[in-house]
Amino acid sequence: MVSTPEQNHGLPRRLNLPWRQLAEDRAMLLNLDSGDYYELGGSAPYIWRCLDGTRQSGEIARLLMDVYQIDSSRAESDLNAFICELEKTGLLSDSAQAAGQDDLTIDESSAKLPYQAPTIGSKGNLKYLGQLD
Repeated sequence: MVSTPEQNHGLPRRLNLPWRQLAEDRAMLLNLDSGDYYELGGSAPYIWRCLDGTRQSGEIARLLMDVYQIDSSRAESDLNAFICELEKTGLLSDSAQAAGQDDLTIDESSAKLPYQAPTIGSKGNLKYLGQLD
């Protein structure tokens, strides 16, 4: 269940990493420190943009419900699972580090896409490119 605003005062925010949205439901991001790069799929790019440190998880769940026309239990469950995955990969910060200020607008093109649960997949590490035998 998504915590209340009082409970998640320290909601983790995304790290300020280079990323590019490739399509409405697909994006790539790069951790410059580790060289790891990841693919975000489904609703993950939308959620990633929302994790700018200005929104509580309940607000993000409501945005998912509005944009994708899904019920609250699915929005909360998928959001919490995705945040856990981001924490496991070290892509969130509990500090006051700026996440970058993307202008998140809810446009009609997002609402026309069928909802897909957010996914994150490791695509590799740039440090190893060109080091094959």
